[in-house]
Amino acid sequence: MTPDRVFEILESQRRRHVLSYLRRRDREVHVDELAAAVAARENDVDPADVDEDRLRQVQLSLHHVHLPKLESTGLIERSQGDERTVELTGDISPLEPGLDVQRSDERREYYTN
Repeated sequence: MTPDRVFEILESQRRRHVLSYLRRRDREVHVDELAAAVAARENDVDPADVDEDRLRQVQLSLHHVHLPKLESTGLIERSQGDERTVELTGDISPLEPGLDVQRSDERREYYTN
């Protein structure tokens, strides 16, 4: 993986959260579980306490932006059909040093990166 590709993936806090969560689970995860975990981490709350509007926003951005980008790199694979699961399939070792980094100037614009 090129350095530019590593930086492109890691530039989004939401993608870092996705990869970090999948790395910890080490199994196939339902998209709703993933969205709840990401929303909870972004808002520093328990996944059960994420409000519906926030959860829906995260689900949409994962579906339309972040999961397709990660899938195009070969890092994840999404199931087709009704199951809607995601699993880590690629080598994330080049990304691991940056997965849990929180930039101090992190923008909260999840749809554009």
